[in-house]
Amino acid sequence: MVTVKEFMDIEFFKENHLTLVAGANGLNRIVKRPNIAQLKNFFEWMEGGEFLVINGISLNLNEGNNFMELLDNANKAKVACIAFELSPDYIPQIPNKVIEFANEIKLPIFTLPWDVSFGKILNTIYDYIIRNQLKEVSISELMKNILFTNVDKTYALEQAKFYGYNLNDAYCVVTIQLEEVETHHTEVTNQLRRVISEYNIECQYMVLQHYSNIIIFIKDIGREALKILFQKVYENFHSTFPDKKLLIGVGNSYKDIDNYKKSYRHALKALSSIRYHSSYMAFYDDLGFIRLIADSATDQEIHNYVMSILGKIMDEENVSKVPLINTLDVYQQNNFNIAKTAEALYIHRNTLLQRLEKIENAMGKDLKEYNVRREIMNAFYLKDYVEN
Repeated sequence: MVTVKEFMDIEFFKENHLTLVAGANGLNRIVKRPNIAQLKNFFEWMEGGEFLVINGISLNLNEGNNFMELLDNANKAKVACIAFELSPDYIPQIPNKVIEFANEIKLPIFTLPWDVSFGKILNTIYDYIIRNQLKEVSISELMKNILFTNVDKTYALEQAKFYGYNLNDAYCVVTIQLEEVETHHTEVTNQLRRVISEYNIECQYMVLQHYSNIIIFIKDIGREALKILFQKVYENFHSTFPDKKLLIGVGNSYKDIDNYKKSYRHALKALSSIRYHSSYMAFYDDLGFIRLIADSATDQEIHNYVMSILGKIMDEENVSKVPLINTLDVYQQNNFNIAKTAEALYIHRNTLLQRLEKIENAMGKDLKEYNVRREIMNAFYLKDYVEN
């Protein structure tokens, strides 16, 4: 994806005096294609994201409110930016009220000399967008090779260096999961680009859509900086799509290319842990003792451990039809306090004591013992982890 700002650094536009006159706060808009406008109803066939070039012929911009109407139509069409070619006959200057309106709607407005060829402008924009798309495809393939195959290390390092990435630096993997990823994948990536640009965060990153997830391979800028960065990505995304869920898992950072797969696994583990916590982002380092089993134990092994603690209670529940598992879960959540648990379950204290007695009999253990309570707490934590 290409932003408006990037075109300001292209040599062709520098040589031809592309000048920003308004809408500086919109320079992070995404440019998808170039186009020209010589009819008033141009917005009817625009798809959004256009780098629009206008010389004013047949538009009568010097008459009435035509200039403001054109800008309003461009805004409705969601164009990325407009470059006006100045000339004494058609567009001698950009009126102040147009500049003010462009600043208000954050629509970048540029000027170019009259004699700059439309063909060269369009070709320059097309060429830059296509080359950038090819680069993004190559970078996605590089990420796939690094994370999912036994890639040749020397080849991967050289390929990454060709695209400006030094994989001898520390990188980590961030995995993002959201609803309707096919629809909103581009928007999340755009938000990431905007945040990095707007807040002047110096970091290299690659982006890959993999099944239902977005994988971001990003240079380590420190835990707090990463947290702030993805908080802003989350906030910006939800300001646009407030009804969509977005979850973020952050893996550990590593310098060696052989360990990047491990960071990806860690990001997935962090992502899965969010489902039973009231948060939208988790760092692998915050998973507690889950980290000790994340790389060594399978989900089946964890399930077997959980069943060794809770399995007999489940069997007793099936026979007695008394909600013993939920009772024990609420009991441990309330620090094994009888009064608080009875209140939370809306049952009499004696009813709770009867249930706890059934649980003790099923387990063959005393719920007052410290080690028994610790195992119960671990079992419920792991039960949630596996189920989610």
